Amino acid sequence: MNAQEVLEYTDRSYRHNAVVDVSRLSMKKRLKLETKIPELIEYLLDFRKYFDARQTNVPDYPVGFCKDITDSAFENLRREECIKAMQKDGLIFKKIWGIYEGIFQNAMQLGHLFINVAGDTANPETVSSRVVRLEDSGFKQIQTYEDYLTTTRDYWKFDAVPNYVFPFISLVNPFIFTYGDEAFFFTQHQGPLLSKDIRANFTDAESTVRRLSGKTLTHQQLECLVNNIQPEVQNLYKNNPETQKYLSFYFEPHAPEEMERMFGIAKQLWKTDESTPGRMYMMAHGIFKNKLFKLL
Repeated sequence: MNAQEVLEYTDRSYRHNAVVDVSRLSMKKRLKLETKIPELIEYLLDFRKYFDARQTNVPDYPVGFCKDITDSAFENLRREECIKAMQKDGLIFKKIWGIYEGIFQNAMQLGHLFINVAGDTANPETVSSRVVRLEDSGFKQIQTYEDYLTTTRDYWKFDAVPNYVFPFISLVNPFIFTYGDEAFFFTQHQGPLLSKDIRANFTDAESTVRRLSGKTLTHQQLECLVNNIQPEVQNLYKNNPETQKYLSFYFEPHAPEEMERMFGIAKQLWKTDESTPGRMYMMAHGIFKNKLFKLL
């Protein structure tokens, strides 16, 4: 993958989760759609009764089931004739993901409406289903790494340090999460942010690294990170010397004081070496997505 291909790939990730601008939606369509809110809420509540009844002997349900519930509700709704008719009439119906009441939330967009069918998956005491105008919902798209880190800190209690350990992937993975003596990468939600940052010449990653500068891993955290990644990296392509050479290059641990210099080298490689963007992206997102790291 070259730089353009990485950008196109991450753009698709961004569009998949993003709210679609419906500012041009006519008032007539808005008012007509809002008359359907009570019916939609009733549908969602009935869906949750059905879905919940099938989760027998599932510990802590519904906590942690936000995506499962939303995905299932979305698939059910998109098969409804009234939703199909709305889509034929030009209304957007899609899944969205962002920050809602201080947590990461999977939800849906129908025209200018925000649909949440999994509101109780962080706190079972809250309302499960809600349908309101997007502008009144409090739902926020994640715009920067700072948005992302603030939510992971408040919601999951993760802290973060700059990715000085493996700085050659810091363009696409600018920080390392920590929790107690554990240290790990978590790339699941970063695709949409990366799309924007590539277009901005990695200014968000760079500012994040600088903002976190001075924070380092403890000896135990560093040992956890390296010990969980390096053996997997060494074994992954052991029969392919060329690939192994690049893996070793990207995953050679460095000291904190080398961070700024290495970040600059990584930016230069991204611009000048056609194969570097694809390798960086796959190292940071492909490998970690395949769970070659310790995830709590």
